[in-house]
Amino acid sequence: MSLPVAVVVTLWFAGCGGYAAVRSVRSGGRDRVRYLTHVAMAVTMIGMAWIAPPSSVLVAVSLLFALETFALAVEAGRTRHWLGAQHAVMAGLMTLMCLVMVPPRGHVHHDMAGMDMAGMDAGMDMAGTTTAGGSVLRAALLLGAVALVPLSVVAVDRARRDGRRLAVRDRALEGAASLGMAVGAAAMALH
Repeated sequence: MSLPVAVVVTLWFAGCGGYAAVRSVRSGGRDRVRYLTHVAMAVTMIGMAWIAPPSSVLVAVSLLFALETFALAVEAGRTRHWLGAQHAVMAGLMTLMCLVMVPPRGHVHHDMAGMDMAGMDAGMDMAGTTTAGGSVLRAALLLGAVALVPLSVVAVDRARRDGRRLAVRDRALEGAASLGMAVGAAAMALH
């Protein structure tokens, strides 16, 4: 990933994650969990912009996001709330983004000293192009990115209509996080 793109990604998700961290302290219950989920996603997105973590870390983080995806999908199905579905798609995209960065066996990550900026070139170039599984991951990633944008619009609109008084800042967080996630996922899928 180029330095300017890494800086933009960092600033974008530092803003989203910072706002979510502050809101998590002021909230309780499911809202706190939702905000902490945004913090975890923001930290992961920033990390992926700068480094290519070891495969074991990527797999562990993928498993955590997969569990989160499942829990959010179950809750969205139970409550039939669009915002939950949007969060499930976001967590699912995080799962896929981490998995796409896992290199096939025998491939070595480059470090920052080599100026490969690992996250994009070392990770995605490997998993996405050298295996059939990588192609499936990339296709799923692109499909999720495409689905996230309208799902996010519907989620925020439904929340507003349902009487859930989302603050303007909360709607902005949802929109910014979703847009950044969709753009990042699409970039990884098409790289």
